[in-house]
Amino acid sequence: EYRLRAASMIEAGRPGYLIACRLRDPGSVMPLDQAGYTAQQMQDIWMLNQAPGGLSVFSGPTDSGKSTSLTSMVAAMPTNMRKLEIADPVEVYLDHCTHVQLKKEKNSDNFDQIMATTVLVNPDFLLLQEIRDKRTAAAAISMAQQGKQVHSTLHSTTCAGVPSRLHDLGISLNLLGFKDFFCGMVSQNLVPLLCRDCALTQHRDPAEHRRHQQLFESSKLRYINPQGCAHCTRGVKGQTLVAEVYPLLRAGDGAYSLIRQGAFAELAEYMTLEVGVDSKHAMAADKIVEGLIDPIITARRIGYFDPEKTWNRSV
Repeated sequence: EYRLRAASMIEAGRPGYLIACRLRDPGSVMPLDQAGYTAQQMQDIWMLNQAPGGLSVFSGPTDSGKSTSLTSMVAAMPTNMRKLEIADPVEVYLDHCTHVQLKKEKNSDNFDQIMATTVLVNPDFLLLQEIRDKRTAAAAISMAQQGKQVHSTLHSTTCAGVPSRLHDLGISLNLLGFKDFFCGMVSQNLVPLLCRDCALTQHRDPAEHRRHQQLFESSKLRYINPQGCAHCTRGVKGQTLVAEVYPLLRAGDGAYSLIRQGAFAELAEYMTLEVGVDSKHAMAADKIVEGLIDPIITARRIGYFDPEKTWNRSV
């Protein structure tokens, strides 16, 4: 059995629809260490997972794998801990986790009732599928302030943008700058993995190929082959993550002070230079140099690679 989620839009002026579908095996969970994180990122994620309480957030754009990563993390939590997920809809059912689905009927609103009951059942871990408005933000505040671990997802393109987005949803910067409340965040994007059997060693535009060789200081770049081969689908064999992880608990008072000040650009610089956190671009550069991902497609997903920086970290 598979779970199908679909959305469609009617085209104007002629018959036809734009349709997007997502198929999900509700019994399949990818181990977190196979998603594409670095070894240090895995250590930092488990640090967030082992905090005695507080809020941790997986962020990214739509279809960035944040809910999948959160599910994988929960699946690896101790079975003797009480885990409760509140979702709309529930996509994956885990053993040793209670899943509660929000009602979708017209004029039905059971969120407040669910949250009131959540306090009574006293879970060790609360999973809010997404912090999407001030009401879900308030629920995250309430449970995290009670000393519970609260894990959720959020739409944000960078880790440094997460506190700003949470502040917009009604969580004060003073609260976000308190280590017993806010543990840390992950920001990630999914990038297609190139087929090793048919990936192109030259870009069709020689000038573009030379530019990327200079940018990454590598002669081993690979590009997607849109024709594909018998071993792939249009040059792609799956996806991998490029991510950044801000373990605020490890970063200490300096990071929390910048959050309280609303100095989010300075926070990104502090986490990179003082804490040693890899940016998405640094992580992506390693995979580009290894020939795992296409530099052009990757730049479209995560943004421009600054030519003033050195991106050949692996070679």
